[in-house]
Amino acid sequence: MTTPLQKGIMTALRGAAERVQDDWDMPPVLVSLRIKGDGLEITPWPVPSSLWDRVHPPAVLEAIGNTLGRANVDWKASAQDVCAIGFLTEGWTVAPELMDDPVVQEHAGRHDLGSYPGRIEVRIMSAVDRNGTSYLLQWDRGKGVAIESICQPGEHTSLGGLVFHALDLIAEQIFGTKPPGRVMSADIGVTGN
Repeated sequence: MTTPLQKGIMTALRGAAERVQDDWDMPPVLVSLRIKGDGLEITPWPVPSSLWDRVHPPAVLEAIGNTLGRANVDWKASAQDVCAIGFLTEGWTVAPELMDDPVVQEHAGRHDLGSYPGRIEVRIMSAVDRNGTSYLLQWDRGKGVAIESICQPGEHTSLGGLVFHALDLIAEQIFGTKPPGRVMSADIGVTGN
């Protein structure tokens, strides 16, 4: 069952997605969703945009999570109004019927779907809240949101891979909660950038 806060988080993520609907070829952005009055405010983290060009974005996220973990800071005290951490990026995917194709899997494993002839350019908003719930919005270039998913902790989910692993690491440091176990698979929708 989806809670009012979870619905609010998804609404805020959808609103952010709609605001940048026509602005493509942007660097990734890591955001905090903060409770502000009766709504939620999305605040970008100050990650230099040039960093995303030099390192695979999930590796940047993981490095942020590891750095937060090594800092001798009580992040929970400074993040009491933060209800979720999100990540907006562009990448590539393929039509669902091609996901199991060995050539597609090979390209995905190399984070190189951008060179696959049947690729589809997508934008993806992934998020994890302080309770371990996962959120995903994905839309094709030039179209509205095509995939919208909320997965509760402990549910069987396909919301795994490098981006969610890194968001779990950041969330664990910020919220002090152990994230749910995830399947570590290739993030087919987040290859290339």
